[in-house]
Amino acid sequence: MASNYCAGMEKVFNRVRYINTDCWSDIWSSPDTDEPLHFAQNKISPDLTLLRVTQEVDMSFEDVLQAWNPELVFHHSNCGPSDDFFTSCHVESVLSPGDVLASFICKQSSLEQRTMSMLEMVFARPKPAGDGPNHGTTRVRMTVRENFPRVGCWTVAIVPLHPGTDELMEECGHFKAFALQISKHVVAPNKTVISFCKKLRAPWAFTPIAPVFGQFCRDFFTRAHLRMRNFQASTALQSWSAESQYVVIALRKCPHGNPLLPLHHGNPTIVQNCFDWEQFSGIAGTALDLFGYLRAFLRCIGIFDIEVYDRLNGRRLVNYQVALRRSDWARASVSMLEPFKSQRRAYRRIFGCVAAPELVLRPEARFREDESVGETLEIPIPVLGTFVHFGTNNCRFDDKLSAPSPRNTVVDDFNALKHSVPVC
Repeated sequence: MASNYCAGMEKVFNRVRYINTDCWSDIWSSPDTDEPLHFAQNKISPDLTLLRVTQEVDMSFEDVLQAWNPELVFHHSNCGPSDDFFTSCHVESVLSPGDVLASFICKQSSLEQRTMSMLEMVFARPKPAGDGPNHGTTRVRMTVRENFPRVGCWTVAIVPLHPGTDELMEECGHFKAFALQISKHVVAPNKTVISFCKKLRAPWAFTPIAPVFGQFCRDFFTRAHLRMRNFQASTALQSWSAESQYVVIALRKCPHGNPLLPLHHGNPTIVQNCFDWEQFSGIAGTALDLFGYLRAFLRCIGIFDIEVYDRLNGRRLVNYQVALRRSDWARASVSMLEPFKSQRRAYRRIFGCVAAPELVLRPEARFREDESVGETLEIPIPVLGTFVHFGTNNCRFDDKLSAPSPRNTVVDDFNALKHSVPVC
């Protein structure tokens, strides 16, 4: 079973890097011209052959992104008697905005059951590991990444978890790890192109059953987007919007480094009246560390149930920005108002300066410079003897941080923070 473990999310995400190369061999195309579906395969190595599925759907890019939002896909209100996908589903935990652990129990139509049985010899379906109390429940990690593998694209990776150890797996039961790329249609603005790659264990056996798998994929996309439209029309979407929208908070005006933490703490009143403060140490080698500081400051005023995130949609934020759930920040900003004013007064007194640390909302997030965004795929030139040799299977892939400059608008402590700005 050890060979079935997936090395990590990056391994699955990297599969979409192959999607836009020229090393694919067409297998099958649907006769439908409205939402055409195409299959192609790429033999990466003797042990790895990928299947590429590409479909154009009659939905806007924004609607498709919402349909694949992890917190929406597995939202418990999105599951009911009319749901064709899940008997039950829920989000177990949010690792960061756009990155969740979830569990579900699938519904399968007779067509799906027949197709899955036929595809066992192609995808080499293993048996689930163990028959525990959660037998029948599939647990997965679902992550979205913005501007990957190139600017303008979003990628979704879904990887099953081992039932007993929670380790990432390549496959578990009928469910296989896969990565899905969402991009705008180059001609039709109201259409979106969805592409994903899956590993083929028996490529020679896939071509004869490609039409059956094509019908399966078409049915899957149709029901997935119908499920989204039904949820958009429901009242449950309003509660989901309040739960799943995030705001970006930025730290600025720190001429002498990180802000201060109180030596006496426990609740907002104690911190507000504290006279003795010390500078937050932060991460070595960086000027600011808002992620660590804000979590520490919240604990100082007695707030332990608010999550602070240093990632957004699969990308790491710069050290002077963090993301919080909109409802959490609305609550935290009220409790932090007076204690943080005391911190600003102490900062001016200790360092003898006029400017003091300030927390402000930012409508747009900034990401670390070392994040891989819009990378150009470098394909090595194969050399055979003394000649450059091109074949069909030669495609392989083997803080400078400072606070942002103040805006022209004047922000008085937390007054501007009372109005949240959704970013996802």
